[in-house]
Amino acid sequence: MIISFFYSIVKTLNKNIRALNVLFSAFEVKLELKLLIYL
Repeated sequence: MIISFFYSIVKTLNKNIRALNVLFSAFEVKLELKLLIYL
């Protein structure tokens, strides 16, 4: 019971971390494009 509870928490954390990584990489790409335009 406790193990499955922790497993579901870990799964949700992994999903959230993946979503954050996607957002962060998109943000990085936008920054790089802006820098390229300004240079």
